[in-house]
Amino acid sequence: MIFIGTYERKLVKQKSLSFRMNSVSISNVLGEASFGVSGEGNSLELKFKKGKIYDFENNYVSSYDPSSIFEISGDISETLYNYSIDGRSIARGRPKNKFSIEKFYINTHLCELRTNLYIYGEEINYDFTFPSTSQSGEVFNVALNNIAPASEPEEAKADESNRMSISSEIHVFSAKLKGSSATNFTLNSYPTTGIASGTSGNFSLTYVGSASAGVYGIELEIDTNIGTISTISPIQITIPEIIITLNTFEEFDENAASNFLSEGLKKTNTGTFVYNSYVQGNHAQAVKPSLEYIEGNVGTFYRVTGVELINAGAGYDQNGATLTFSEGITGDVRAEGEVVMNADGTVSDVTITNPGAYFESLPTLTFTGDFSDPVDPDNKHAEGNSWAETYTKTFFDSWDIAVGTSPDALISYNTGGVLYWNYRGEAPYDYQSFGPGIYEHANSTSISSSQNLYIKVISYTFYDLHPMKVKLKVTAAVPDSSSGKNSEEFILTCGNMPITTTASIAMGEKD
Repeated sequence: MIFIGTYERKLVKQKSLSFRMNSVSISNVLGEASFGVSGEGNSLELKFKKGKIYDFENNYVSSYDPSSIFEISGDISETLYNYSIDGRSIARGRPKNKFSIEKFYINTHLCELRTNLYIYGEEINYDFTFPSTSQSGEVFNVALNNIAPASEPEEAKADESNRMSISSEIHVFSAKLKGSSATNFTLNSYPTTGIASGTSGNFSLTYVGSASAGVYGIELEIDTNIGTISTISPIQITIPEIIITLNTFEEFDENAASNFLSEGLKKTNTGTFVYNSYVQGNHAQAVKPSLEYIEGNVGTFYRVTGVELINAGAGYDQNGATLTFSEGITGDVRAEGEVVMNADGTVSDVTITNPGAYFESLPTLTFTGDFSDPVDPDNKHAEGNSWAETYTKTFFDSWDIAVGTSPDALISYNTGGVLYWNYRGEAPYDYQSFGPGIYEHANSTSISSSQNLYIKVISYTFYDLHPMKVKLKVTAAVPDSSSGKNSEEFILTCGNMPITTTASIAMGEKD
């Protein structure tokens, strides 16, 4: 074999090995070459440098020229090594560092090295595990099992640190299918890391042959650090039954999907939907309904309950002062209040006529008005701060679903005795602060072919105009044959809309 450049092969982690390099020749005396073994950060290396041979301890031990043909052999144990050149013992019982041998290598620079190289190490036992059957198009695994030794040497049992040194890994360099199996199967992947003693590595395959059930042979050829491994085994291929499925998800109530936006505040709205799955052959369908948060402001909202006067102002005319609260962000409801005046043109109090609703911050307030004597230097506008109560708005408090096979016997996922929920759906949601962001049963519900599953969605609004968007979804085990989809869904939005007539909102209003 001709070696040019760098060549290396992994070995099982060996305590010891023997090597023999027959018919060694090096093309010139200008270049350099080396043969060595290494592992655990240590190495032993023979060097061929400008016509001279240097041993593992860098001692000059022999010479060569381009016409030379010679043999080098040796034995390497845990702590000692021997080697010979052309049958003549050069070193015997020389000490070395204790390390596991993980690979051997040959390097050349500006020359080529020719030799028949033989490496002898510890034997590894292995076998294969094949599945007995698989469906056409289904991925399955063939396992290469690295069989652990039946027992360990007594010195290994006594020395825990030595256990790694006697472990034997199988490294797969490449793998291919042979014969007719190369047509009937595809090799998707093979192990890319070492298979340790007592463990297995999987070869992933898929049957892609004809649409006929039957017994087919799998023939694998695997190139490894312990040589080329071949295996042949039969497998029964079945053709999966083709099942026609029609999944539908519709509004049961008229305009159910648009029932969750309404005028006014503190509303409870509902809409019922119906899911149906026809499965050919009267098979049951396993489904999982869910309702999950998509977007919308959740957290603390402020409602103004009063005003703390910092100063009462001075000099207002007979019309008194006017109070204006800040508008807030989109979706906030602006608070309103009436100013109660003293006879001397100062502010006495404020009566809140609409507490409003502000997301995450209190509103600011401004007093305005005309003065009796516009040029009086003592004129000044009143100042104050808002007092407020708060409420917390979350997905869990804003929505519920009730599920069942009869529209008159539905079980709430929130209040039905058992809470069916998870942390969150696909959208980000701070469930650690605000509780769950999705209603979803841990287990699927089984419905027979063409049986209806009813889902009633309930929304609860608060005092603000911030909408919240959610996804109502039913996920089925068997996808719809036409669309190929496993899930059907509606996007729903709940919230309050501004009322079209002026009305006062009483403090502490309840449902």
